[in-house]
Amino acid sequence: MEKSPVWAGLSQGDLDIAAEVWLPTTDKPLYEEYKEDIVLHEAWYEGTGLGLVVPSYMDITSMDELNDKKDELGIEEIVGIDPGASLMEMSRTALEEYNLNYDLVDSSGPAMMSELKKAYEDEEPIVVTLWNPHWAFAEYDLKYLEDPKNVYGEADDIFFMTRTNFSDDHPEIVEWMNNWQVDDDSLGSLIATIKDADDAETGAQQWIEENEELVSEWTN
Repeated sequence: MEKSPVWAGLSQGDLDIAAEVWLPTTDKPLYEEYKEDIVLHEAWYEGTGLGLVVPSYMDITSMDELNDKKDELGIEEIVGIDPGASLMEMSRTALEEYNLNYDLVDSSGPAMMSELKKAYEDEEPIVVTLWNPHWAFAEYDLKYLEDPKNVYGEADDIFFMTRTNFSDDHPEIVEWMNNWQVDDDSLGSLIATIKDADDAETGAQQWIEENEELVSEWTN
């Protein structure tokens, strides 16, 4: 679901809760538009990331090395995601700012991950557009290329929000959500477990059983 309908639904009372509010940067326009009609709660994830990502076995650390190492790497393109994504717009800007002699290939999230999986298994070089939190960081040993020009901006935190009066109607849910804190490892493993399961509910239940101590910190 696109974000705009979620914010509109919450502001009108048609939805109760939404868990992906990226602030202070990514969702700032939506927050400014709807902040009087929703309730913003605690952050459950701190320090998101966006940028160009490579496997850790690649001998490169910064975006400004990409041109100098192009022949050594032996690749001509950066594998992107959906062309309309904010990450792709930032990546197009990055190509201009760093004057990168690479093609940014429009793709999709699943198609990009398929390319990453194949390259990683063969220990081949690859550069992709990626973000965290994402299950790929739990599955593979990856690293962001440094961005000295700060094209991708500062890190956001992820908050949850509710409709007005939801806290009065369901205080126990809000209390639980305020206790909910995850990092890259725990969230990445959750997403990966759900991805590999027959269905989302089965995967979530499996993850809960494997992480009872962490879950008890949220619920007790």
